[in-house]
Amino acid sequence: MLASAQSDSKSIHSFNGMRIARTQEPFQVIFIDANQSFVRIIFNSPVNPNTVRKKDIFINGLSLEEFDQNAKIRFNTSGRLLEIQTSLPADSESVIEFNGARSFDEFPLKSKRFPSIKPGFRHEYNKTSEAEIILPKEEKSK
Repeated sequence: MLASAQSDSKSIHSFNGMRIARTQEPFQVIFIDANQSFVRIIFNSPVNPNTVRKKDIFINGLSLEEFDQNAKIRFNTSGRLLEIQTSLPADSESVIEFNGARSFDEFPLKSKRFPSIKPGFRHEYNKTSEAEIILPKEEKSK
């Protein structure tokens, strides 16, 4: 279940999941899934929704507001899943960047830039390195 994130901080009440204490790991993206109509991003800790708004998310150098005026962002109730409802270019790879993203307990996002995102690709990031892609077993080269 996802709760809509509003554009102003006064209406942040729609994000009402349980906040859990962060582990000793840095705050980071652990998974990205993109298709024709959305990008889902999973973090290892709950996100502070005041730090991840349309103006804080950049796709190909443009804020989400500039990239797609009709785009919507939603969080699940735990705050670890962010869904960006927008269409990425199908014929080229996109770069998604976060400006000022912080966890709910105010730790900054370790890696802020995620290249090579396009519809149909799923990226799992290694927890110990900067945005390293781990391919599923069936996609690894022999």
